[in-house]
Amino acid sequence: MKQTGQVALVHDWFLQRGGAEEVTVQILKILQPLQPDVFAIFSSPSTMKALDPGGASLKVHTSWLNRWPWFRKNHKILLPFFPSAMAGLKTELYPVVISSSHSAAKNLRKGPHALHICYCHTPSRYLWVWEKEYLQDYGLYRPFFFSVVQKHLQRLRQWDKRGSQGVDFFIANSRHIAGRIKEFYGCESTVIYPPVDIDYFCPGPAEKGRDYYFTSSRDVPYKKLDMIVWAFNQMPGRRLVLATQPSAVPRLKAQAASHVEVVPMGSRHDYRAWLRGARAYVFAARDDFGIAPVEAMACGVPVLALARGGALETVQEGVNGCFFEHQTVRSIMEGVTRFEKNFSASPQSIRSSVLRFSRDRFVQEMRAFLKERLPDALGARL
Repeated sequence: MKQTGQVALVHDWFLQRGGAEEVTVQILKILQPLQPDVFAIFSSPSTMKALDPGGASLKVHTSWLNRWPWFRKNHKILLPFFPSAMAGLKTELYPVVISSSHSAAKNLRKGPHALHICYCHTPSRYLWVWEKEYLQDYGLYRPFFFSVVQKHLQRLRQWDKRGSQGVDFFIANSRHIAGRIKEFYGCESTVIYPPVDIDYFCPGPAEKGRDYYFTSSRDVPYKKLDMIVWAFNQMPGRRLVLATQPSAVPRLKAQAASHVEVVPMGSRHDYRAWLRGARAYVFAARDDFGIAPVEAMACGVPVLALARGGALETVQEGVNGCFFEHQTVRSIMEGVTRFEKNFSASPQSIRSSVLRFSRDRFVQEMRAFLKERLPDALGARL
């Protein structure tokens, strides 16, 4: 690979358009004057076409794992190969490396005098937070497999911890994640909240009637979509609309009662229309930050959220939403009842409460952080 710049931007993978990818794109826009080279373990052409900030084809240098489409579709099961994949990215050639990491990107190789700044979405959940869920999700939480895989995970935790010590400056996406960085890596961090497109996500006509609750996400276990469906199955007087990826629609629809509607995610316009028409957005994940709830609140829609994780930094009881205490069906049902009885804030006041999460604010804070820490000749160009 021919080195073309002084700065490398490294992300875990570009396989869907999620919150981490949106953050990475905004960082890339900030770094454009420095013409950074972009790296990732995996990347798909369709995702890069959607993410490309300049309209031209964005070149991403990928690992050997990206050569096979099957690997991209099943990337999470390839966790033991991530150290080899990261070692092959040749990022040690760059005097400045910036990672946007929720998994392995922070474990990049760097030169002995290089500067490494990491925007950390979370320490790898599979290694530090959800080991049991990871094993269960892939059918490995069984006596024979468990002892073997646990040894591999222990080695990967050691590798991940070593990689964290090569980071010169950590940026956390929330105070919740700053706490994890301190707990698992022993490192301090600066909190810069992710960017939310609050210009696009704004109040509009209640196109769908405000007679339903709404939730949306990829169909991954920690989002607890099944639990939300089960809760609303037991509340026949409350309609729920759940938007997810098309491949997950049949599975979730099979569990849903007649008043629970499961729909494909659709376009960004469709998603915003569903948000604008909702009575409230339901969020049952213990998430790192949670961009979707902020998008809902930017549309003037209150959020009914689990009182854990990043939601504690965006949702304010009685101001822009309500909390439920536990990740259980009963707790969600109790939260809905309490919300309907007590919540009364206006759409405009709800929106006002999340204006601080704008893209402009993110760009301003990130640019200031980078200018202060990059070598003078590079910082002056941002």
